[in-house]
Amino acid sequence: LITISIAVYRGLTTYLLMILCGLTCFALYVISFGLLRSIIAEHVFPLFCRSILFLIGIKVVKPSKAALPDKPVVYMFNHNSFLDIFIVPTLGLKNTRFIISKRTKKILPLYLCNLAAGALFIPFKNESAERLKFFENTEEQLLKNDFSIICAPEGVHRFNNKINNFNKGVFHMATIGKRPICPLYFHIPKESNPLEGYSYMAGTVTVELMPLVDTSMWRAEDVKTNTENVRTLFQQKFMEKNK
Repeated sequence: LITISIAVYRGLTTYLLMILCGLTCFALYVISFGLLRSIIAEHVFPLFCRSILFLIGIKVVKPSKAALPDKPVVYMFNHNSFLDIFIVPTLGLKNTRFIISKRTKKILPLYLCNLAAGALFIPFKNESAERLKFFENTEEQLLKNDFSIICAPEGVHRFNNKINNFNKGVFHMATIGKRPICPLYFHIPKESNPLEGYSYMAGTVTVELMPLVDTSMWRAEDVKTNTENVRTLFQQKFMEKNK
């Protein structure tokens, strides 16, 4: 009964704060005609996400901003839990756009937060034409602008404690967009990983900055090999952290 009560508390707390976050972020976005997007993404959204994680028993230890790349990159992280939708904003990455599934539009507060923060909503895998157009547009934007991207190469999947298959699209995007890849490893202790629920032990999530992956010599025809090579880096880190 105590476990169920805690899970209900966590679920209600998360959703209520998400509603407040969504309304706040969207209101700031509207009244500023979009001019406050970077402030929303780097300060307002992270503040709410830190509050949510704190109230549901999760502490995040992350790299210092001084340790982050000082040039535009494609950040990639392993996606093992729904907690990631709150962990990513807490990083407060400067001049960075989130790539997030179109599926999140069904959760209105989350959609409003991401819309106000300038997220890029990626179509589903079965929407091949729309998905291809999405990547073509994003690649073009990367060539013309100096912002970074953060994405989960595992894409939408059922959460579990392993490194799932990586999608090649984001690697093709990094290749054509001429962006080095900055891997971020999210270590969520198994006992503190809620996967898709709210029954877990309170704990600490560690975000580890891994070495940059140089893409300057990558070619589009090698995307499958490059995808697997980066996935191997995450698999090695996963095994190291879960001995």
